[in-house]
Amino acid sequence: PRSLKHTDKQHMLADFAGLASTAAATALNAGQDAYHALCIFELGRGVIAGLLMEMRGDIFDLKQQHPDLAAEFTSLRDELDAPVGRTTSPISTDNTPSWESQAKRGREADQKFSELITRIRALPGFHNFLHPPTADELMAAANPDPIIVLNSSSYRCDSFFIEHDRIRVLELPDLKVEDVKNRVCDL
Repeated sequence: PRSLKHTDKQHMLADFAGLASTAAATALNAGQDAYHALCIFELGRGVIAGLLMEMRGDIFDLKQQHPDLAAEFTSLRDELDAPVGRTTSPISTDNTPSWESQAKRGREADQKFSELITRIRALPGFHNFLHPPTADELMAAANPDPIIVLNSSSYRCDSFFIEHDRIRVLELPDLKVEDVKNRVCDL
């Protein structure tokens, strides 16, 4: 959940290291196209980044067109992004343990934040608010130079090429995940 500290999110997700690469490789082995496999890879690989993007995403257009919603978004984002405070008393004013009150407030803020994002996405022109880029947006970003993404898993290794007019994948049958790990360690 968004209400967890960033270090807690990273710790919880550490057991899933490599899952995004395996999922992308599996999608390609199943005949999925390059964009679909790349999306799976980026969704899995960017779980923490995605949560952080939601917390700090650019809301310039929202501020211009819907300042009240932008203010609510900023307030909830900041509440969720704040570190869990330490209180001097283990009991809150309503006689519940303070950690329990903080957890409840965090869950409530997380729910309100999700509902707010849904409301914002229902507005004209905001249906992609905080969503990952579309294929067209990725290709536009690859102009004039291509974007290259390497995926290595124990099943296969591939290079995704995002160009101004297409997204394609090149299988790298001679590359092994162990080789990639060794090269990364050499950097």
